[in-house]
Amino acid sequence: MIQLSNVTKQFVSGERVVCQVFRDIDYNIDASCSISISGRSGSGKSTLLRMLAGLDLNYLGDYYFKRNKLEKNIEKMATHRLKHIGIVTQKYQLLSDRNCYDNIAFPLKCLKHDKKTIKNKVEEIMELLDLNEFKDRYPYELSGGQCQRIAIARAIVKSPDILLADEPTGALDKASEYEILKIFDLLISKGQTLVVATHSDVVAKHCTSNYIIEDYKIQSIK
Repeated sequence: MIQLSNVTKQFVSGERVVCQVFRDIDYNIDASCSISISGRSGSGKSTLLRMLAGLDLNYLGDYYFKRNKLEKNIEKMATHRLKHIGIVTQKYQLLSDRNCYDNIAFPLKCLKHDKKTIKNKVEEIMELLDLNEFKDRYPYELSGGQCQRIAIARAIVKSPDILLADEPTGALDKASEYEILKIFDLLISKGQTLVVATHSDVVAKHCTSNYIIEDYKIQSIK
């Protein structure tokens, strides 16, 4: 589904290379797979997810989605991301002035779905993830684990081709982490393509394929 071809990523200051992240990598992500990405802090896990999400376009090489080469254009990548990619971060990034229902509905409104479709999709995803009790609550009324569950619902309500999760349990206690992993297991069982950047071996064990970033490459863990 996604192919990174001959990608090199560096952080530079003026003409000086401050940090090398990737060097001439080729990396494929197939549909309906679940992948964990591990590596030392600063190895490039978050950078990889930002590249996959089209948030970081400052690299050498090509990005293909379903065999179509994507242009490194901010506006076009934003449209692509809205239609095809769901993103979950460690800090949730929920809208504090909107209740949980409206937070989940937000991407559908951006996609200009009609009110009936939005209502049906939001209610369906809240039922699937057992979130109905939080419908009218605001983020400040929820625990960290509950906020993360709402963030996941928001990311998947538009039925994205791929879900990218950056340290999704890094700020949670064990009980909350368990709840998030149950959701991931449910999504994986339904064929959701999932890429998780994580330091947690527990999270990695819930994925079907495990990779590590080292020596500027993305390497499979056998």
